Amino acid sequence: MESSDDNPHSLVELLRKHIVSAISSTVAPNKWRVVVVDRPSLKVVSFVLKMHEILEHNVMAIQLITRSRQQYPDVEAVYILVPCEDSVARVIDDFRPGLDQSSVASTKYSRAHLFFTGAISDALLSTLRQSPAAPYIKGIDELFIEYNRK
Repeated sequence: MESSDDNPHSLVELLRKHIVSAISSTVAPNKWRVVVVDRPSLKVVSFVLKMHEILEHNVMAIQLITRSRQQYPDVEAVYILVPCEDSVARVIDDFRPGLDQSSVASTKYSRAHLFFTGAISDALLSTLRQSPAAPYIKGIDELFIEYNRK
């Protein structure tokens, strides 16, 4: 009997391909990137992908947005987040210039590719568009991958 992970039409496999496509489509194939997630998104991603599978797509680090994170001012970030005020505020904070290790003002990452797990409200989109992060955001997309696993 074929397991659901081996079936190319299983929900897990389709979700895996959708997430990998989001991560891979953002930056040139030979460039490194950082993936930033919140806890609910991490649960979904780790349910369908092993961390080594993500790292195989030129991902140098997977970071939790709620934790203190290393600054990579020359690397683009792929965010996979729940569309909520807290996540949007944290993205904006990542693009407020701070001091890097050499005391030079820089942002946490060079650019942002935002993927939300569900529909983002017009109010949150407006907040992003009017924020200091706006010039650094290369794209905003909705993945529609939210689900509650009990």
